Amino acid sequence: MKSLFIRKADIEDCEIIADLSSLLSQTQGMMDYHRPDVNSLKKNFDWVDVYIAEYDSKPIGFIAGFKHFNPHNSYFRYIISSIFVDDSVRRKGIGKALLEGLIKDKQSENIRQFAIDVLPSSEAACRLYESMGFQKRDTGFLNYRLGFNELDSFYKLIG
Repeated sequence: MKSLFIRKADIEDCEIIADLSSLLSQTQGMMDYHRPDVNSLKKNFDWVDVYIAEYDSKPIGFIAGFKHFNPHNSYFRYIISSIFVDDSVRRKGIGKALLEGLIKDKQSENIRQFAIDVLPSSEAACRLYESMGFQKRDTGFLNYRLGFNELDSFYKLIG
């Protein structure tokens, strides 16, 4: 019987995080995906929580996020920025175990909300979140981003 183990990552896991992040980008169909720079991950490691799922001692998934104070309504929320489980082991409860582990670990931190963005085409992920009590919110907000190229242009413009 294969075993599942969820653990909080440490700075020595940045190579694993980079590999898994690269697989996540590929599965989301990102045409310009890249493997994150390990030195950058190490430099910024304290800004994010990462938990790694190991299946039969092999890293096969992760969840990452950060605590955020929302000043206009005075509460902490937790933004789940990434969750990934390798295709070869999906539908074995690993995504749920990652979410449960993270939420349980954050229980004492006065967090009033957990939030995650998901592609509408990720039907299995949507079913998982809803089965755990997450509620889909149609807030009417649009998502705008100032990305890498646009930001570089902006910096050049403002000198």
